Amino acid sequence: MKHKNYSLIKVLQGLYVSITLLLLGILFIYTFYSLGTVRSQYKSAQQQTMNLYISDVDESLKKISSVLMSYYLQNTFNSLTGLNESQLFFEKQQIQQQLSTSILFLNYCEGLFYYDYINQEYCYAYSSESQRTQTYDTRLKIPETAMTLIEQEVSGARAGWYVTALEDIPYIFYLQWGDGICI
Repeated sequence: MKHKNYSLIKVLQGLYVSITLLLLGILFIYTFYSLGTVRSQYKSAQQQTMNLYISDVDESLKKISSVLMSYYLQNTFNSLTGLNESQLFFEKQQIQQQLSTSILFLNYCEGLFYYDYINQEYCYAYSSESQRTQTYDTRLKIPETAMTLIEQEVSGARAGWYVTALEDIPYIFYLQWGDGICI
C-alpha cells in the first residue's frame, strides 16, 4: 500500500506541475498578445497624431503661400526705386508694419521678409517664437539665401517652396517674386 500512495503523490505532483506550466504558458501568451495590442494601438495613436500635425502644417503652408500670392497680385508693396531717403524710410516702415501684422495670423511662419534685390533693401518681421530659434546671423543670411535662390531660378522665375539650410538648420522658404521684389 505504501507503493500506491507514493505513486499517487507522484501523479498528483505531475498533474499539478503540468497544470501550473499550462497556466503559465497561457499567461505568457496572453501577456505577449496584450503587449502586441498595446504597441499597435500606441503606434496607431502616434500615426494619427502625426497625420493631424502634418495636415495642420500643410494648411498653414497653404495659408502662407496664399497670403504672399495676394501681396504680389494686389501690388501691396511698391518698388523702392527712385525714392529719396525720407520716402524710403517711410515706405520701409509701412512694409515692416504690414509684415508684422500679417505674421501674427500665420502659424508655423517664423518670419516674413521683403527684399528689393535691385536696390538691395530688406525689411522683415519675425514671430516671437523665432527669436528663440534664430540667431541674428541667420537673419542676415536670409536675403543672401533668397538672392541665391532667385539667381538659380532667373530663367524661369516662379513662386515656390525651397528647402535650404542656414547654420545647419533646415528652413523652408516660400518665395514670391517679380519686378525686382521678392517676398
